[in-house]
Amino acid sequence: MIPALLLALAVAAHAAVLPTEAGDMFYFSFGGVAGAVDAFGRVLWSVPGQLIASDPMGSCLAVASAAYNQSASPPAFLGTAVSLYTPDGRLLWSAVVKLNATALATDCVSVAVGGQNGEVAVLKDGAVVKAVNYTAPVYALAYRTDGTLAVGTGGPLTGFTAYVDRCGDSITALKTDAPYLIVSSPRFGSVKYMGGLAPQLRPPAGVSEDCRTFAYAVYDVIYNGTSPLVKLPEPVISLAASGDGSLGGTEAAEGEAAGGAGTPRERRRDAEYGTDATGILTAEAAS
Repeated sequence: MIPALLLALAVAAHAAVLPTEAGDMFYFSFGGVAGAVDAFGRVLWSVPGQLIASDPMGSCLAVASAAYNQSASPPAFLGTAVSLYTPDGRLLWSAVVKLNATALATDCVSVAVGGQNGEVAVLKDGAVVKAVNYTAPVYALAYRTDGTLAVGTGGPLTGFTAYVDRCGDSITALKTDAPYLIVSSPRFGSVKYMGGLAPQLRPPAGVSEDCRTFAYAVYDVIYNGTSPLVKLPEPVISLAASGDGSLGGTEAAEGEAAGGAGTPRERRRDAEYGTDATGILTAEAAS
């Protein structure tokens, strides 16, 4: 089984982890910093960044970070700096786009960035080659297996698609009389879960390179397709799937479910998940 991520960095509500094909390195974003760590959680390289994206093999890392004019008082927001890096941290190119980024995707040739204003800009070699304006804020982006771009949009009143992936899966958050999630996949249709997104806006979810494994978390329960995989003592805040369908995840520290404010608590649990010989997901949690 490819080693799953055991990352102390991923305890914040907006942490993100992405696996690589080799399984001995993971990309991360946490607290305004993005980069790569090894299988033991040691930082290999890092740069400023809030959003990250990669392709299914992890052959690059796209990073988006807020850009400011530091000479102004107070500093003026200029837009979003979008950068593309090699796995070892070498910068390929960087450009600033005039939007407040809320979603990011890459196929390691082009990088797509979506904004709160509904705009999606596609960059290649540091230049914008395409721009499309949607009617609602963009919350999720992913390059599909056919090379087209999946876009998740919406709003807090009508509902919004907070997760899309290359295999056609999506997670939409809705709120009528009570918050709930609609998880959709070409493999099992649509399933509704009560509870909404907690404690993070973006649902923890991951899909394997071959699209056979689609795992996601609804609060403290991780699902493999429509089957509950494991219920954990704390809300799941990050989830990643490696190429063979192995999963790595991290629970929130005690107290973070209320919104992630303050410093991370000492108590944190990591979990490691894999597939047995029959292809059924198994789980083992470690304190």
